Amino acid sequence: MKKVLMTNLYFEKYSGSELHISEMARLFERKGYDVTIAVFRKAYPLMTEMRKLHIIECQSEELKEFDFDIIFVQHFPVFDYLCCKYNLTFRKLVVSKLSVISEVEELPVCIIDADVILCVSEECAELVRKQIGVDERIRVFKNCVGQEFFDYYQGKELKKLKKIAVISNHIPLELKELPDVLGKDYIVDFIGVGNNTKLVNAKVLSEYDLIITIGRTVQQCFAVGVPVYVYDYFGGPGYIDGSNFILAEKYNFSGRGFSKLSANELADDIKKHYNQAVLELAHLHSVAQERYNYVEQFDLFYSELFNQESDIRKAQYYTNIEKSRIMTYNKVMPIMLGTNQRSQLFFNAGDGFCEENSIVWYSVENYKIRRTFSINGHVSELRFDPCDAPCRCKVYEFSVNGKKKKIKQLELIITNDPQFIISLSEVEKQEENLEIEIVFQYELIPFEEVINTSMKLIDGLKVENARLKQNFLYRFRNKIQCALTRK
Repeated sequence: MKKVLMTNLYFEKYSGSELHISEMARLFERKGYDVTIAVFRKAYPLMTEMRKLHIIECQSEELKEFDFDIIFVQHFPVFDYLCCKYNLTFRKLVVSKLSVISEVEELPVCIIDADVILCVSEECAELVRKQIGVDERIRVFKNCVGQEFFDYYQGKELKKLKKIAVISNHIPLELKELPDVLGKDYIVDFIGVGNNTKLVNAKVLSEYDLIITIGRTVQQCFAVGVPVYVYDYFGGPGYIDGSNFILAEKYNFSGRGFSKLSANELADDIKKHYNQAVLELAHLHSVAQERYNYVEQFDLFYSELFNQESDIRKAQYYTNIEKSRIMTYNKVMPIMLGTNQRSQLFFNAGDGFCEENSIVWYSVENYKIRRTFSINGHVSELRFDPCDAPCRCKVYEFSVNGKKKKIKQLELIITNDPQFIISLSEVEKQEENLEIEIVFQYELIPFEEVINTSMKLIDGLKVENARLKQNFLYRFRNKIQCALTRK
């Protein structure tokens, strides 16, 4: 079977590079490839979307294959680690560059052997040309859109502007102020890190009259047929039309190349030009079909990649001294990236709750996460630990063999071992197998808030203790007086 190795720094959240590598992996799989994605860190919720692919956390898990038809390099630190640790071989090498800003998007040392250099925008391609000169291997592969987004297009005129979504992981102040400026006649939802974090699909986009966003979501809006206002922390062109399309696309619809506005200016511009933006929808949908169809653009890239035969090559770019140094640097990479929290499901099979009878996975905070498990039965009770730190946690659903269990929701958990105990019915205790589904979301509590909350609890206990003590003394005094009166 044909094999492809892909690299990315992490595989855990709904961010641009992770979603891009996911989509490219699916397209390679569609062409019959066995896909391995190597990362420094993996976690849920994104792991839920990729059950069939091999995702390895390369600093703690081993590659099982070393000879690949294609190596697809995105984020050079992971590739450096792999080619220093293993004797990798390949026939085709692809370098993918998605950013002109991020340090991990610097060109890798293997650029000399790359068959194709994929750049997400013309801006990105210009930067690569400045670094390596004019090169026929450079190809612009823009952010593209899956067929499910095109399928949602209805081609009907939208009703008047009311419901707006701001989709961003880095919302600038002027957009945060927008709901107050627009007033109560408009509904503004914020989707992204720090707000409502979820996978943005065609259904989500179609629920709104306007999307304010940048990057890959812009092309998705073109495909679905929802007006999109391009603006974020770099500023932006606003509504896309013939006057700004070329420049906006050059900068990957990032907002770069355009000015910033105040919240009042944004509100005025959004309302004033909304109807004209609706009239542009059919044209932008056609543009998306022509320029941003994932399958079509991938097939073009793939045919160019294999327009001539290639010999097997070795991924050897460093001396032994350099390899040793790179491996040392990579030991501190987890510290730089931070750590996700361990989530854990325990099942008491008669020995109490112990590590041996548990399932562990890593989860990202502020994301709604769904997990399903099949475990051997004859279990007396279950315990679910959402993370290993003080948190706020919402368990949306916990079901056993399709039956929802009642979970006592805890507003605030200030222990380092938050947990929910789930009792099982007598029938469930006798089942041979248990199918368990958990849907939850947690948010870590800052240390300062833990201290403040703990002090409030202590103060409350002191007050309650004083009240009980006073009440006890009062009753004790009354009993003494009554006893003396009787005498």
